[in-house]
Amino acid sequence: LGFSQFKNTNSTNSVKTISTTVFGGITPGIYYAIGEKKNWLLTANVGNLGVRYSKGSNNEGWAVNTSLFQSYQFGFAYIF
Repeated sequence: LGFSQFKNTNSTNSVKTISTTVFGGITPGIYYAIGEKKNWLLTANVGNLGVRYSKGSNNEGWAVNTSLFQSYQFGFAYIF
């Protein structure tokens, strides 16, 4: 969730713009539990998918961002 406020001033007038943005995304991948207590995870991610909605004083719009299979990430994680 994001909020922003801009003020643009020139010699004749001043324009103030307030906008709100809501965004979310997912990162699809595979997680494999290993170890005696299954507290270690091997991870492999294949990009992401995101959605953003923005509404301002003068405009409103949706945006979708995808980068599936354009980036790869491998690693591990520990579950406490």
